[in-house]
Amino acid sequence: SKLLKESFEGDGYHKGPKQVVALKATKLFTYDSIKSKKMFHATVATDTEFFRVMVFEENLEKKFIPGNTIALSDYFGMYGSLAIHEYSSVSEVKSQNKEDSSSSDERPIEHLKICDLHLQTEERLVDGEFKVYRKSSGNNCICYGIWDDTGAMKVVVSGQLTSVNCEIGNTIRLVCFELTSNADEWFLRATRYSYMEVIMPEK
Repeated sequence: SKLLKESFEGDGYHKGPKQVVALKATKLFTYDSIKSKKMFHATVATDTEFFRVMVFEENLEKKFIPGNTIALSDYFGMYGSLAIHEYSSVSEVKSQNKEDSSSSDERPIEHLKICDLHLQTEERLVDGEFKVYRKSSGNNCICYGIWDDTGAMKVVVSGQLTSVNCEIGNTIRLVCFELTSNADEWFLRATRYSYMEVIMPEK
């Protein structure tokens, strides 16, 4: 089965429509506690590539159910992701052939490994699942050490994500974390729109 490659849209307004299949979505979470604004992240795909989507409209959760074919119009490019706001339109497309839509859900997405992240030359957004081997608290932030089978990296979490109950030994899912560097060291840090959750082992 083919791997889906990550694709980016240019920043700014796109009329569309762009027809895609929804692959997965995070839970709804609060990204602005002062105005209690909520959003969720989703991953959508065409036949050959996948896109990250930031959805700022709570009522669209049902449209992004995995396997749904949807058309996105009047969306924005932001941080390489597609941003869906109140002026955007998300409409379900009736799939002529059910076989066709399910095949793309099963195609694996190519996520960068930690060894790849250390080789990057520019800042970018990263999703992935990693094991936690270290945890320390700093000024209004928590610093985690994460690893996969290719290496280790630091993650700096701030804001509301400091309340996520994550301990050493847990596996965490990071969505929309910024890969950035400081004194030649690449690390991940939470942005305003980052999402993090502890993945519970399946019983």
